[in-house]
Amino acid sequence: MSVKVSAEDLATHAAEYGSTAFVITTKDDGSAHVTHQLVSVVDGIATCPAGKGTRAAVAQRPAVVLLWPPTPSQTYSLIADGTAVVNDDGLVIEISGAVLHRPAGAETC
Repeated sequence: MSVKVSAEDLATHAAEYGSTAFVITTKDDGSAHVTHQLVSVVDGIATCPAGKGTRAAVAQRPAVVLLWPPTPSQTYSLIADGTAVVNDDGLVIEISGAVLHRPAGAETC
């Protein structure tokens, strides 16, 4: 089950999950490249540091996914899709959509 998260509410939700998220990009062979990063979200824009592999992936394929897994007190994961560009500090990601998602079959909160 998914619940849409508006761009206006994304920063608030992200703060509830903490300062780190998984940044998922796509490698040349089509497989996922996953890193765990400090992520900041302000006004629908996420920023985070990025290593060489992540920078290379984004330069070729700018679509990214950010994933904040549930904490022990939460049932839902926070998932955001976006388009990234590389800058001197890492990545700047324009968020195109976000959802709160719980596993299929999980009991309702």
